Amino acid sequence: MEEGNIRRIIGTFFKNRFSAQTAGRFFYWLRIDTDIREKEEALEEIWERTPSMATDKTRADFARLRARIETARRPAGHRHPLRRIARYAAALALLAATGLAAYFAAVSSAPDTSSPRMAEHFVPYGESQEITLPDGSVVWVNAGSVLIYPESFTGRTRSVYLNGEADFSVAKNPKKPFVVHTKNMQVEALGTVFCVQSYPGARYVRTSLEEGSVRVRVSTDGGAELYSAVLTPDKQLTYARHTNEVAIDDVDAASLVMWREGHLIFQNAPLEEIVLKLEKRYNIRISYNAALYEGRYYYIKFQPHETAEQAIAILAKLIGASYQFNESVVYLH
Repeated sequence: MEEGNIRRIIGTFFKNRFSAQTAGRFFYWLRIDTDIREKEEALEEIWERTPSMATDKTRADFARLRARIETARRPAGHRHPLRRIARYAAALALLAATGLAAYFAAVSSAPDTSSPRMAEHFVPYGESQEITLPDGSVVWVNAGSVLIYPESFTGRTRSVYLNGEADFSVAKNPKKPFVVHTKNMQVEALGTVFCVQSYPGARYVRTSLEEGSVRVRVSTDGGAELYSAVLTPDKQLTYARHTNEVAIDDVDAASLVMWREGHLIFQNAPLEEIVLKLEKRYNIRISYNAALYEGRYYYIKFQPHETAEQAIAILAKLIGASYQFNESVVYLH
């Protein structure tokens, strides 16, 4: 596997909450005898970025984790790669809010060799890509997004994991629900077309439904379920991370997913969301005073053929601002 992909998989995992089953698969992959050097380097980076503070609980978690690592039973003569990465396992304990330290200890002595391999698909800024999943479902992944999924759906559900934005056209299989996991949202469908938007750092997480029906479960950063609802077509559920508020609005869902053809259409969207999408489409950075536009919402459409400067000119006119380009940085005044 390419080194950049390994780093993205590990980084994505530490930014989200996942089920014990998925965490078990992840840590089995982490411990197998492949790409050890790249895995160690990625874990070391996470360790270096982790705040250097720990509570009594995290110290106790790590002590139990280390003891479990040292006493794990292994076949004679087999050097388990877990020993080689154990010195970075403290990053898990210090990131106790993710709950991954407990999962790591739980699976340290019992890898599930029947679990399918995990595949990762990353789309760079300025691009969007279409992929077909093992069950025939089609996913359009937007710029700056990561989609992680098993190479075969062998469990009771078809679970995939998203950081960013993707549009899903799900192959029907009533016996095996299709579930999209993000940091604050779980979207379950049997056979449907829907879009999920959950970029790291963005204040809003959204699901909009084009066809069929989906059940959306919203959870706080701490993992507690906050809200659950079934969406019907042309409904959009929005979770505001900064206020823990949930809203369901009427939208033209088909228009919202026209980014697959290069269009960007916003309906009652805050400026920060528009800026985020433009930054990812054109691979630029937009600097502006967010406080001036707090509580304002906009309707705007950008065409596929428009250049970055044309798109910024349209946006500036909409919000009543001037703009200045400085290489890849745009300043809105």
